[in-house]
Amino acid sequence: MMTENGDGHADIMALRSKPRLIVLDESLRIVFADWTAILTLMRACDNPRDPLESLPEPLNGAVRDVIASWDASTAAEAVVEPIPDVALRVSRLRGESGSYIAVFCENLARRDDIKHAADTFSLTRREQEVLRLVMQGFSTPEIAAELTIAETTVSDYFKQLLRKTGAKNRTEMIARVLGWSAHKRQE
Repeated sequence: MMTENGDGHADIMALRSKPRLIVLDESLRIVFADWTAILTLMRACDNPRDPLESLPEPLNGAVRDVIASWDASTAAEAVVEPIPDVALRVSRLRGESGSYIAVFCENLARRDDIKHAADTFSLTRREQEVLRLVMQGFSTPEIAAELTIAETTVSDYFKQLLRKTGAKNRTEMIARVLGWSAHKRQE
């Protein structure tokens, strides 16, 4: 579900739950992009060009580098992380009408944050998996589906994460994992 905050921008956490698809032609012009991909691209880069026509930098450069590394003897697929919290899975598609490049754009929780949280809060492997998905904006049902476990099991892991981090809710838990301090706003 897409929500909007007070200034009309889509809630970025709602965008993190699913990868976004972008299809480029041989000139790297966008021929298809789902609308969440466009929103991700607009937020992913400083001063992006029109995201309806081509990938903004540094994503464009990362895709060009991947394509330049392809030859007949290598697989035509690669994963790159051109900017923090964004990974691109780039694949060559061949069809009767020509070839295209598929780019799946995924927002990622920073791996270092998960590793640091695992060490700091003594998290199990499964708690780390749940935490990673929570930090990517997944809901409890989405986490259950992703990990193929029951929603009640996800809730149990979530309660353990709250207890281990000393947090009262999801937002506070993420803030503690990221090392942010929570201060009450004075009015």
